[in-house]
Amino acid sequence: MDSYLDHFLVYYKYHIGTISGTSYFMSERTIRKLGFELKKPSLFYRINGFANFIDLIWMYSASQGRFAIPKIWNAHKVSISGNDVVQNKTKIQSIHTLISKQLKIYD
Repeated sequence: MDSYLDHFLVYYKYHIGTISGTSYFMSERTIRKLGFELKKPSLFYRINGFANFIDLIWMYSASQGRFAIPKIWNAHKVSISGNDVVQNKTKIQSIHTLISKQLKIYD
């Protein structure tokens, strides 16, 4: 998640267009707190998630430090406009700082 927030902090400078994707690891509360719009994923997003299930398993397992299966059946479609990234910049930066500090504990 740390690298995702890095990209948003770079993206806010340009604030054009909309970023959207699927999240299976962030809670609804965090999604809304960061200013994302939460939608039920379309059939395409669900099929794409299941088609990439093997990749998601190894990436999720690597992030957890053990074998773990992501809960892609609980996936959310999230999107945020460039202007919303700018408006939520301080929230995103504070969460980014918090996550970065937590990651340094594990180094």
